[in-house]
Amino acid sequence: MTAIASTTYKTTPSVTRGTWNPKWVTTGKLPDSKIHVYSKKINLGSHSYKLRYAKKTSSKHYTFYLNTHKPVKIFYSSRIVGNRKSVKTLSIKVNTSTPGYDGLFYKGNLLKYPLKDTNFIKLDPIYQLGLPFDYYEITGKTLPGATLSLSSGEDTHAYKDGTFTLKINPQGLLAIGETVTLTSKRSSAKTIQQVLAVTPDPDDDHYDRSNY
Repeated sequence: MTAIASTTYKTTPSVTRGTWNPKWVTTGKLPDSKIHVYSKKINLGSHSYKLRYAKKTSSKHYTFYLNTHKPVKIFYSSRIVGNRKSVKTLSIKVNTSTPGYDGLFYKGNLLKYPLKDTNFIKLDPIYQLGLPFDYYEITGKTLPGATLSLSSGEDTHAYKDGTFTLKINPQGLLAIGETVTLTSKRSSAKTIQQVLAVTPDPDDDHYDRSNY
């Protein structure tokens, strides 16, 4: 890609080149079919337009100036599409009279992109009945790198293997029968929650297992 100036180019940015499939289109000014971006031209449906020049307006945002066509605004990103993650996409705007983009196109075969992460919380066996009273931590497993937080304010991050230890502030301990909500959050997956009721300590000699 040869630069004319710091933000103006003779050819299309390399990340935008290739064949792109439609995910959705909201205007008849964009084809509901594949588009092709080459170094010096762009094919929109059955129409081919020669590139005059391209400008980078901000990070991953570009404007293509074409012969016999109004400027085309393009935003390149890697995002979740359906149940797939890290999908290469182009958001395209050709209609300047309406807000937002007019279409979303993805590159390649959608089924070949990795499945998006499925979040989960698996607590250690001691918490099967709930959060034992006077316990100062919650341990278990979730998505690697996820943020774990309690409704009482404490938080931590899961390790690379997904295990976590969430320390509980002694001042924040609840009475038996009250509940606390544990949340696991990661940008690439759905945020999930698990409600734990505070139970008697199973190691307590006065703990009657027959009642639980």
